[in-house]
Amino acid sequence: MNKYVSFLQWIENRVIGEPACKGRISHEQINDILNGHISFTSILCTDKHRSYIGFAKKVGLDLKQVKSAAKVNGIYHIQHINSLHSRLKGWMRDFKGVSTKYLINYLYWFIFLESIKKSDMESQINQLFKACSEFDFRETTKTLRKRPHSIA
Repeated sequence: MNKYVSFLQWIENRVIGEPACKGRISHEQINDILNGHISFTSILCTDKHRSYIGFAKKVGLDLKQVKSAAKVNGIYHIQHINSLHSRLKGWMRDFKGVSTKYLINYLYWFIFLESIKKSDMESQINQLFKACSEFDFRETTKTLRKRPHSIA
């Protein structure tokens, strides 16, 4: 089964990621995920997928698309996001398969690891404890099993 995960990476290396859909993503699904995360003054740099055109028009963003083979369009490129995708695939491969139902948990785990990877060990531990203390967890194995799938 083909899953599409939408990622957005800022120049400052902030990353958001959400499971979007099964198969090809639409501009409505891109809007659902990225809404509220992009300033109207941003430049959206993507591959040539046509759904980004509809999304950029809808929200009024300047869009720079880069052909997969070219990899660079002047100063615009998608190598950071390609590298992020490669790291995600390699990291997920170690799990030998992840259920769609739990995909979001793995994505958040990966994004957290990406956010702390350049910190020293003490800072990483502090950030982990801080992140864990910010939420009131009421999940049990029973509630996790009964939770609906995150991708329609």
